[in-house]
Amino acid sequence: MSNIFHKTDAPTRTGELKLSDLNKIENKKSPEMVYTTDGKGVITYASAQFLHSMDYEKHEMVGKPYTNFIQTQLKTLKPETHLKSNEMSFIKKDGSYLNVIQFIVAEKESSSSGAYFSAYLHNLNNYTKKIKSQSALIDKFHLSFKNSRVAMWDYDIKSGRIYWQMQNFNFYETAGFRKFLSIEEIMNMIHPEDAPNVMSSLQEAISSGKSSLSVEFRVPLKSGKLKYISTYCNIERNSKGEITSIVGIDIDVTSLKRTEEQLALLNYRFKMAIESSKMGVWDWDIESDKSYWCERMYKMYGATSEDKQFDANRWCDRLHPDDKEEGMRTQKESLRTGKDYVSEFRIIYKNNEIRHIKAFGCVLKNREGKAIRMIGVNIDVTAEKQTQSALIHAQKFSALGEMTGEVAHEINNPLSIIDGYVDRLLRNFEKNEILIDPTLNDLRKIKRTVARIANIVKGMRRYTLYARRNS
Repeated sequence: MSNIFHKTDAPTRTGELKLSDLNKIENKKSPEMVYTTDGKGVITYASAQFLHSMDYEKHEMVGKPYTNFIQTQLKTLKPETHLKSNEMSFIKKDGSYLNVIQFIVAEKESSSSGAYFSAYLHNLNNYTKKIKSQSALIDKFHLSFKNSRVAMWDYDIKSGRIYWQMQNFNFYETAGFRKFLSIEEIMNMIHPEDAPNVMSSLQEAISSGKSSLSVEFRVPLKSGKLKYISTYCNIERNSKGEITSIVGIDIDVTSLKRTEEQLALLNYRFKMAIESSKMGVWDWDIESDKSYWCERMYKMYGATSEDKQFDANRWCDRLHPDDKEEGMRTQKESLRTGKDYVSEFRIIYKNNEIRHIKAFGCVLKNREGKAIRMIGVNIDVTAEKQTQSALIHAQKFSALGEMTGEVAHEINNPLSIIDGYVDRLLRNFEKNEILIDPTLNDLRKIKRTVARIANIVKGMRRYTLYARRNS
């Protein structure tokens, strides 16, 4: 009700408001709408704002029965002076309706059974538009949740009842719609292994004065499957800190959980593959120059607990002095070209032990084409190198054995020749049958054969020196 009715006395004998009050509202810009009638229900006064809202001129309303302008007949007023309000609709000039709340002050006139009254009108059209707009928004809001993976609820502490939206029953695949559920019914829907944790979390949040709560649980479905739920709720309290209600939203995170399970399985398989392959995984953030190493990488490099952060410089310090230049060059070349990183080098392990490492990696770039990360693996190939070296040595010894046999054969032939000539010379000396020319001829043959043996030995020495230089 307007302040005008608080400050104004009861209507005068003519049934109109005081002139001073009417002057206050005689302005189109004023939101006040007022009209008065005589004992016969004829309009004797209409404020400018009322005329403007109805789209009538003054002479078109004043002097006319007010019933000509209303959609439904008003109830008969009681004869005693009182204040009455009701919601009604006036018919505007264009046939549309002006929805108002009407406050009426009535007074019985002594000379007739009729009643004079003055009415104050409060325009509801703007409020009606707002209500319709808000109602449409609420309808859209509920429609958006209808087929979504979300359920809403409101838990009233005093009654112990939980108000559920209709779509919640579809969300939880529960038959039969009921507007209110008890906390026990909700707990019975939750997986038996998860229900105690949900209840204890709720009780702890209530007793500790928390304003919010987040908890996850599982719900068994009729199909036998499990639905994973993540619930978030706001705990509302009054000025005394007492809880009045808990409003929450449940989100279906089953797909997320399934993805997490698949990722966990893939991660486990990857870990097993890495373990079985004895590879070490590394991730180098180039911009911050920080590296992530798996445990096998630390073991591979003989790193201690304080070496948990390896940058490029510390990695370089572990390289064998003869391999540093080539190792850094290969790395920089891969960063520059973006090609896969492939390198083999030696590192200085604990107690100055030499280990052989093979490295493979790929370069990740940003949108501008700048290298920002390098991810890869290291493989300790020391055992393979040792096996390879032993094999090479074995092959060398085998080749040397074959060569020795061939050399022995090559030397044995000329030695047999020398042995034959020497035997003939000895027999001739023993018989005193030495002839100068035949003897000289045999000695020349022996000399040529000795020279042949010397060449064979010389070739063996050259091969030995070559083998040593390339071993």
